[in-house]
Amino acid sequence: MTNNVENFSTSWTFNERLGPRINPNDWFEINPYVSYNVTKSTNTLPDAPDNNVKTTALSVDGKVYLFETWLVGYSASKNYVTGISSNLTKNPFVVNAYFEKELFKKRNGILSVQLFDLLDQNNFVTRVTTPTGYTDTKSNALSRYIMVSFRINLQKWSGAPKHHGQLMQRRGDGSFINN
Repeated sequence: MTNNVENFSTSWTFNERLGPRINPNDWFEINPYVSYNVTKSTNTLPDAPDNNVKTTALSVDGKVYLFETWLVGYSASKNYVTGISSNLTKNPFVVNAYFEKELFKKRNGILSVQLFDLLDQNNFVTRVTTPTGYTDTKSNALSRYIMVSFRINLQKWSGAPKHHGQLMQRRGDGSFINN
């Protein structure tokens, strides 16, 4: 409601991504792709502006396996944004990376270090629509940070399932036959 007049806003988003998955060998994976995102909103008030923001991104992500228990992952994306004030968006180049080390004899533990927005270029813009126009606000959100995590799988699955001391048989669909 604006000045006792109802306004209905309709928004839709269209997102497409195209790119190959490339594994030239067992230890290297690279996935380049291009994506296109359109977000459009319309209003029922005649003076309220419609929004149309388009983002084209050239991106790559992948993994490199080092030795037997090390993994290096990466992602990079150059975004070209239109429909937002040019003094708010810098068409950011966002680079993320992570390093993982498998631990223990059965490799059931993983120590991971993730690095986000290495070049500190990510930006967040919020658009507020009013009956007379809109306001774009750039947020100073924390997007450059490091996260350290440890994961462990504590499950002990060994042998085949048994029912009354007898090995259970499987059907063709993978389910078990109870006798």
